[in-house]
Amino acid sequence: SVDAEPLVAVFEAFAAAASRCLATAARHERLTGELTRIEGHAARFELIHRVGKALIEIPDLETAMQKVVDTVATTLDYSQTAVLLLDPDIEELELISAYGYGDVDGLRIPLNQGATGYAARNNEPVNIGDVTSDPRYVKGINRGRSELSVPISSGDRVIGVIDVESPELGAFGREDVELIT
Repeated sequence: SVDAEPLVAVFEAFAAAASRCLATAARHERLTGELTRIEGHAARFELIHRVGKALIEIPDLETAMQKVVDTVATTLDYSQTAVLLLDPDIEELELISAYGYGDVDGLRIPLNQGATGYAARNNEPVNIGDVTSDPRYVKGINRGRSELSVPISSGDRVIGVIDVESPELGAFGREDVELIT
């Protein structure tokens, strides 16, 4: 007859060790996720710092806006980014600076057109995951598949829009909306 007691003790010790390993792995996964989240927040704060610094250091509006657009596009890896400012007298958005669009100098968009017009008119972000299925889309780039337009506001007053486009479907998520806002 075999004494089962030592065998049971080995299995119990193995089960306890496996349980500790699983708890450690779960804790590691939780901490890794938390670290990733914290790194994301740090990157967002760094971007906000860089944009704020550009706005403070550069005295003329067009140069400052171009620096903002370049910083946002390169930091967030957006292929097309633009800032349009509102001319309230004629209810149009005028392109001030752009990244990745090519020659779009002098572009003006009426407030009743496009995602940018909608964002400015309603003072709310517009996130279009597939531009082919949204009538608000005004073609900006030949390969544009998704667009995010976020109003630039001072209190309740809209002063412009920051607009980004991507050749990928559904390129912009909740975090993009929050960060650009």
